Amino acid sequence: MAQFDVYENLDVLSAAEYPYWLDIQHAFHSTLHTRLVVPLSKSCTHAMQSLEPLVNVKGKQLRAVIPEMVALPVTILGKRVDNLSDNRSEFINAVDFLITGF
Repeated sequence: MAQFDVYENLDVLSAAEYPYWLDIQHAFHSTLHTRLVVPLSKSCTHAMQSLEPLVNVKGKQLRAVIPEMVALPVTILGKRVDNLSDNRSEFINAVDFLITGF
């Protein structure tokens, strides 16, 4: 598992709105049984776009909903489908903005 890998959301209740999870946890912590992930949404859910960077996964434009990040067990992540390392600074800036407020 690599930082900024994208995984399928296997949960039938949430996958329609959040088809993928973005793993933002550094690989240094790969021995943990959970990964810190951000849901990738088909729609914008918050007013501040700086907290929801726009990304492209398999030809679909999605929003990385940083305020809804959560730790999930590795065992419930689906198949790896992409890596968004090119958007690293956007994700780090959004997390920093969420925590510090600027």
